[in-house]
Amino acid sequence: MIRRSAHIEQALAVKVHVPGLAVLRRVSGYLKPTGAILQLAGHLVSRNALDLSEEELSRLLEKGHIADESGLEEGYVMIRAGGVPAGCGLILGGRLLGRFPKWFRAMYKKYGVA
Repeated sequence: MIRRSAHIEQALAVKVHVPGLAVLRRVSGYLKPTGAILQLAGHLVSRNALDLSEEELSRLLEKGHIADESGLEEGYVMIRAGGVPAGCGLILGGRLLGRFPKWFRAMYKKYGVA
């Protein structure tokens, strides 16, 4: 079980507005899937998903965008690398824009793509 600690007391003091897991956020007129839902249910995504090679993912993380030749509609897409959900991207104006969390980009800069 969980033992009493200062961290537990701090967590109990947080006021919850809506319990549950955030799935989507509205960003500039689009619905953006959250990283949490992509990690938990990304294996179920069959539409609006791009499979990138390690080289393509590397360029996307370094430059922030790459040319999009997928033919998918503009909007948010799930990006996979090696079949594993890597994060979220935005197709806009013929480009794929990386929308990765800061921690993911920092880990990439430090360790590279596995």
